[in-house]
Parts: sequence; structure tokens; C-alpha cells
Amino acid sequence: MKQLSFWLGAALIGLVTLTALVSLVWTPWGLNEIDPGAEGQGPSAVHWFGTDRLGFDLASGVMAGAQTGLLVGVVAVGIAALIGVPLGLLAGIRGGWLDSVIMRLNDLLFAFPAVLLAILLAAVAGHGSTWTAMSAIGLAGIPAFARTTRAGTRRFMAADFVAAARVSGVSDTEIAWRHVLPSTAPVIGVQASVSFAMAILAEAALSYLGLGSPPTSPSWGRMLRDAQAEIFTQPLQGLWPGLAIAVTVLGFNMLGDGLRDRLDPRLREVRPTS
Repeated sequence: MKQLSFWLGAALIGLVTLTALVSLVWTPWGLNEIDPGAEGQGPSAVHWFGTDRLGFDLASGVMAGAQTGLLVGVVAVGIAALIGVPLGLLAGIRGGWLDSVIMRLNDLLFAFPAVLLAILLAAVAGHGSTWTAMSAIGLAGIPAFARTTRAGTRRFMAADFVAAARVSGVSDTEIAWRHVLPSTAPVIGVQASVSFAMAILAEAALSYLGLGSPPTSPSWGRMLRDAQAEIFTQPLQGLWPGLAIAVTVLGFNMLGDGLRDRLDPRLREVRPTS
């Protein structure tokens, strides 16, 4: 069952990634191409997922939306990890007052959700954009990486190999990067997978509210907002982007669970011997 979760999650993510790569070079219709007289149609051989009220092809929009979702996930998780992991290492190794200060600042940042941060950044920039959404989601994800890294660091700092390194005169910085960080990498990888799913959800929510990707950039969240007006006459318009979000988030969550089960020795199944 644990292997199934890992491989199914990897397969779903692979499907979404392949869709995003294909959309870079080909989509059934152009993203700015309108089919006159085909406004608000259901699925057909010409338009696989149908069209919206303006005549844009929904299948092309869903395919191109995978680009935005994955880009936001990569950048947002990268921001969160690049800031949160070093802070967690520093807090876990130094301890004392520095640990308390970092964790209290971490708690303060944790109190601001991604939507609120996006509103603040959009107010400063004067408009919402994909980069605004990525920055807000990345900043909101820092506390999760800092806490995860700190917890793993404090556990490994009590290990014998760290004590031996300290006796040998190895500095705390070298211990952190050569010994502690590689040991906590599996836990950080699991956190990255879960954070990736949360980033895609947050981007869709921000785009739905008009704080994310602009109209010129394909986004599943904005497609859901556009489909809201046709929910009773053309309910399938909202099904396809919603299904794309659900599949992508499910894939990353299943991959995170599978990675945790594979990398954490305490969760490995013990096979009975014959």
C-alpha cells in the first residue's frame, strides 16, 4: 500500500509535468484564439473540454495552466526552503536565546496567511501578478521548513556522530552542512512535496480572487472564477480546472506520504519471516 501511494503520486505528477511540457510547444487551440459561434459549447471532437462563454478552448487553457501551477510551486517552495532551512539549522544548532528569537519570528510570520501577504504585496506593487503570488506563498511557507528543519536538527545534534565531530574540533557550521543537513534532507524533501501541493492550492485561490496570475497568463484558479457565472448552464466549465487542481494536489500529497514511508525507517513495514 505504501509503495502504491508513492508510485501513484509520482505517476500523477509525471502526467501533470508532461502536460505542462507539451503545452509549451502545442495546444489544441491557441490560448488567445476564439472559435466564433462556438461560445459556451460542451465537449466535442473539436473542443475536447468544450469552450467558455467567449469561445476560448478549455482544454488548451487547462494544459497551459499546468505551466503556471508548476512554476509557482517551484519558485514558492524554493523561496521557503532557501530561507526556512538555514533558519531551522541555526535555531537547532545554536539553541538558547537565538533559538527563541527565530521561533518567535517564525510564529509571527505563521500568523500571516498567503492570501493576506498577497494582498499586502499587491498593495505595495499596485497590482497582483504571478510573481506577487509566488512571493507571498513562498514567505508563508518559511515557518513550515524552519520548524521541520529545527526539529530534525535537534534530534541529530544529540547523535553520537555529532558528538564525535565536536570532540574532533569540527565547527558548528561544518557540522550543520556536512552532517546534520544530509541527515535531515529526507524530512525536508517530504515537507517540500507537501508544500508544493499547498502552493498550487494557494495560487489557484489567489488567481480566483484576482490577486494571482493576470488575464494574459493561463491559470486554473482564474478559469474557475470565469466558470462561476456559468455554473448552472455549463457546469463542465468549472469541472476541468477543478479536476486539474485536485489531481495535482493529490499527486504531491501521495508522493509526500510515499517518500515519508520510504525514507523514515520507523515507518517501514516489517515483513514476517517464513
